[in-house]
Formats: sequence, structure tokens, C-alpha cells
Amino acid sequence: MRLVAPPGAVSATVRVTIVRVADPPAGAGLVPRSVVDIGPHNTTLLLPMTLEVRYDASAVPAGAAEPDLRLHFRDGAVWRELEGGSSRDAASHRIAGQITRFGRYGVMPASAASVQLSDTAVGPITSLAARTLVARAFDAAGIPLIGASFTLAALDPSAATVETGLVVRGASTGPARFVLASGLARDTIVLDAVFGWRAIRFVGGGNAPFHTCGIGQDDRVYCWGENKLLQGGRATPDSAPAPVAVPGLAVAGAAARLAAGSGATCYAPGGAWTCWGTRRMSGEDVVGVTMPRDAPWLVDGRMHLGSNGGCVTPADGTARCWGVSPGDGSNPSSIRWTPQSVQQPGGPWMVVRPGLNVVCGLTTQRRAYCWGPNVHGSNGTGLSPGQFHENIPNAVATSQQFDDVRVGPDFACGLTIDGDVWCWGKNRGGVMGDMTAVPESPVPVRAPIGALRFHANGTGETFGVGSLHACGLTSSGQAYCWGRGIEGALGSGSTAHAPAPVAVVGGHRFRSLTVGALFTCGITPYGAGYCWGLNYYGALGIPAVPLFAPQLTPAVLVAP
Repeated sequence: MRLVAPPGAVSATVRVTIVRVADPPAGAGLVPRSVVDIGPHNTTLLLPMTLEVRYDASAVPAGAAEPDLRLHFRDGAVWRELEGGSSRDAASHRIAGQITRFGRYGVMPASAASVQLSDTAVGPITSLAARTLVARAFDAAGIPLIGASFTLAALDPSAATVETGLVVRGASTGPARFVLASGLARDTIVLDAVFGWRAIRFVGGGNAPFHTCGIGQDDRVYCWGENKLLQGGRATPDSAPAPVAVPGLAVAGAAARLAAGSGATCYAPGGAWTCWGTRRMSGEDVVGVTMPRDAPWLVDGRMHLGSNGGCVTPADGTARCWGVSPGDGSNPSSIRWTPQSVQQPGGPWMVVRPGLNVVCGLTTQRRAYCWGPNVHGSNGTGLSPGQFHENIPNAVATSQQFDDVRVGPDFACGLTIDGDVWCWGKNRGGVMGDMTAVPESPVPVRAPIGALRFHANGTGETFGVGSLHACGLTSSGQAYCWGRGIEGALGSGSTAHAPAPVAVVGGHRFRSLTVGALFTCGITPYGAGYCWGLNYYGALGIPAVPLFAPQLTPAVLVAP
């Protein structure tokens, strides 16, 4: 044992006594030959002293290990861990800590009386991604223990497994039970294991019909919601309130892509596209609808389907669009239902997104271009609303560099590389602020997000616009929405309009966000899917929510 006292640790000369105490009674939890008595008792120190005690590694109490050992002091009849914690030298089997008074000290395992999880609010677990839990231990007085060690065991490995330490992964769906322990303290904890989602897609700011599709944890494609045009991949035109597997599709590969628009869905498991629903919406100039069939006329690339057409952006920086305003320089009054090469006045394209009355793209120089009939100034080029533009891309009137651009029915918004948001066109729902002061704008105006900044990470999945609202994710994964709230698409727990961003309730953190016309969905870092807003024909994928009713807070997307 060693006691190190800095100068001035006591106010007067004190004769210090140090006595090694006899072995404690069996069952006390103390390591034999580690207890010392330092007197005079209750002498309060002006400066902390360092107490170092050597322990016998072979005498560690049953059920504990050396990493569990801590330096404790006796407080009346109770042994308490030092408030400042302990440091342990495993090679020499010594433990040291700062003491602030004289008394009895000894080495024993962290004396946890209870344990609990401290992060259960972050959501359920899935089989897609491992989740690291955070646990806390408390002594008999409810004081948190510093540096406590834990063990975790799954009671039913068919529901969930423990990969290592406190790292867990779901195995099926339903309650997943674990035993959390620290020393002799233990508790049974229950987490929700849910079906995981790799991607969720639906039409953004546009019009009906509404359906949703996603790639599940089993790499299969599922669709739900409306199916009048077979866009849900089901042979009968009935709506589905829960995910249903699309038949006949190959399982998704690592580079799988999925796109959903008004009346059509396209899926590429590894390169070649398969489409179903309205044939024209998937770039085929044929009237009618179809179940999943190969689409060799579509090139490999990032696809986005809107309300009046679609676009694909290959890796070579070109773009091909079809439908209303394909951007090829053709007669603006013509509609091209087969893919046309989009002109490149600003250089190679990163992404091109079609909406209802406007198409916008982002170049590799991070500049936004839009084209179409310029309804309400939705091209953002400065021309007065109603002035027609040619069917060619025109630069949006701003020097801002964008990380992504999103398109509504007759407006568009861009997320800048520094996380700011600028919008142009019709001020639907107040996405550009006060609707009375700014009913529409032919040039970009800053969205009313104040000092808030969204995560510009290049994925295209951290910001989006619907028909009447907008949402974004911060770098920590917190979701914020603003605009019209009557459909519940803001996720605020209220139907109130929000002229500035409000936090989506529930404490969830998301890695991706998909914003639809009247609802919103997010996927957590662990793969759990949540949706909120108007359950139009079951498009939320939550059967407990009545059809056409608003879901005001995030709810878990059900398993197929």
C-alpha cells in the first residue's frame, strides 16, 4: 500500500496511521488482504491524496473479474466506490484512486445494485445492422457507478443475438429479451426486433396515385398502397395496407436501385431495369399497364420517377428523360414517352429529378438547372411566372452550390453544400416562409430554417420536399419538417401549420429520409422504417392507421 500526499493536503500537522485490516467476512465482496485503515478517521483533506493498494489477483470474488475491481471507501455500513473512479495496473495488480478523507478503504468489484439501459429511446433492432447498447449501473443509493463492466445474454437467439459485449442484432420480428448484468446485479430487458429496410421509395411532390415500395432486409422488393395501375406489382388492382412482395424479381445486389413515381415502379438489382405499372411512365411509348417486365430501353444509372415522366442519370454524366419536358430541346408542347438525351449547358449531370410541372438537375459543378412550363416561376430562372421556357435546361438564378435539388408540383428546393435550403416557384404550404408575403418567387429565396443546417453528405437522402411540406436531417440524424401539417406529414404530433422547422417527435435518429406528397418516411441507422402523414390508400404501410387518416407521429413500418 502507498499513500502519496501533496504539500498542503492537511491544515495542520497530523500523525497518520495506516493499518492493514484482517480479512473481511466471507461474502462481503472485498478482495482478501486489500483492506486498509487510514487514521485519524474522518480527517478531511484540503487536497486529494493518492491511495494505491495492491491486491491478490487469485483472490478476486467469485462471479467477478479483475476489470471489475474498484477502490471503495466505507461510508457507515455501506461500501461506496470512489467518486473519481479508480485506475488499475493489470501487470502489477495495483489499484489507485484519489481520496479526500481518512477512513477505511478496500478493493472490491463495482458494487452495482441495479442496471439499466440508457438509450432505449433510439428505436428497435433489425437484422440489417448491429446496434451497440449503452448501459448504466447504480449502487444501493441510486448513485451511478463509474466504469462498471457489463455482460449481456440473449434469452432467445432466434429473436436476437449478442455479437460481442453490448452489441446486438435482431434475428426475427417481435420482442427480443436479454439479461443485462454487472457483478451480481441483473435485469431482463426487452427490445423490439422489427423487419429492416434498405431503401424506401415513393413519388415526391406530385399527384396521385400513391404507392410505396422498398427493399427489405431479405433483399426482396415489397410494395404497398394504391395499385390501380399495377404500380404495386400485384396482379389485381387492389390497395394493400402492408408490404407485399413483388413476384418474379431477382434479389437485390449491393448496387440495387429502386424508383417509384405516379403509376409506375422500376427496379434494377444490379444493372438492368425491370419496370411495372403504367408503361409510359417507365419510358415505353405504349398505352397500358404491365406486371414486372424487363426494360432494355433504359440505361443503367440513377433513376427518378415523377408525376409526368422520369429520368436516368448514368455514371458518364449524361441524362435521359421522358414524358413532359424531357429537356432535349424539342417542341415544348410535345411529350416524349421514350428516353431523350438531355442537353448539357452546364456540363455533366450528377442527378436529374422530374416533378409535376418542372424538371431540375444538378451538374457536377453543383449548379442547379431547371426546365418546363415555368408555372409559378418554378424554373427559378428569374422569368416572371407564366413566361414559357424552351424545353432545354436553364440555369437557376443563384450562385449557390447545391448538394441536392428536390422538385415539388410547381416549386423546387436545393440543399446547399453547407446545409442551407433555397426554394423557388410556388410557395406551397409555406416552404419558403410566409405565404402572404411570398406567394411565389421566380428566383431562389432562402427557406425559413433559421440557424438550422441539414446534412449535405452527397447521398440525396437527407432532404426532400412534398406537395406542401419539406423535411431535412441534421448531421446527428434528427429530422425536422415545416409547412402544412394537417395531413400529419410534419411528424410533430400536431396538425398545426409550421412556418419554421419543427423536430419530428419520438427521439429517433435517421440515416435517410424520403419525403412524399403528403407523407414522410425515414430509416434509422439500424434499418428500422418509420412513416408518418396521410395514409392514402395504405401508402404508410401501417395497417393500424385507418385509410385516408393522418398519422401525426412516426410509426414503425410493419413486416411483410
